[in-house]
This record gives sequence, C-alpha cells and structure tokens, in this order.
Amino acid sequence: MRDTIQHDSPWKEALDRFLRPFLELAFPEVACRICWAVDPIPLEQEFREIAHDAELGPLRADKLVKVRLLDGTDQWLLIHIEVQMHYDPDLLRWLFDYCCRIHSRFRFPVFSLAVLGDTRPTWRPDRCIGGFADHGLTLRFAVCKLSDFEGRLDEPA
Repeated sequence: MRDTIQHDSPWKEALDRFLRPFLELAFPEVACRICWAVDPIPLEQEFREIAHDAELGPLRADKLVKVRLLDGTDQWLLIHIEVQMHYDPDLLRWLFDYCCRIHSRFRFPVFSLAVLGDTRPTWRPDRCIGGFADHGLTLRFAVCKLSDFEGRLDEPA
C-alpha cells in the first residue's frame, strides 16, 4: 500500500501557483510545447471521482491538468504529475493505473511526469512494461530527480 506521507499538499499548492516555472525548470521539453496563453485547467475533482469509484482502490494524483499545445491543433494534453518523496517499489504499478484511469475517463493522450525526491541516486524508473511474448502495454514517463538540482538552484543566474 502506498505510504501517504503528507508531502503532497505543499506540492499541490505550489503547482497551482507555479505550474509554468516548475515545468520550465524540471521538464523544459514539456513546457516549451504548451500554449501558455490558454490557462491550464485543473482536473483534481474529476480524477478524485475516478479514483474513488475504481475497483483498484483509492489512488491519488498530485496534479492533473489539461493544457493546450502549441502545435496549431486543438489537441489537449493531460499532464499527470506524481511527486514521490521516498523509494516505492509500487511506483510503476500505480503510475500505470493512473494513466489507464485518466485515459479511460477523458479519452485524451496522457503524459505522466514523476518527480522523485528519494535519496537513491540510481533509482530512476521511467517505464512500466506489462505483457507476454513481446505483446502488451508500455507506459513511459518523464522523470525529474530532485537530487539533480542540489547546488544548482543556489547559483547566480
């Protein structure tokens, strides 16, 4: 079962106010594709309903928002940000569960981002692979390891 240490609430509040600078810092390859002239739409309530009704038990997404892309289309992209402050061997399973639930409900592409705050420098999961004999599903997600920023944020610009 997922440990519910209360690191989530401050992150959610910060992401509500600073989503763009956060993405520009931690996931610049994502931030540069978003049309920031269109305000992101938070989807926490919708996701809470999905997680509550699911047979897999309650899960919690840290931040789920819908954004408009810069590619000239009306395509919307759901960004699921999961902040993980400790090593969790179940991370891959519940990121996969979140992705499936979100896609099933909204029928939009899902892009999962994992922010890892644990102290294991080599723990950098970026995919979940399930299936048999080269058939099945693969979920790839972007990872930001907070320890990679140690000392970098204090440097003068």
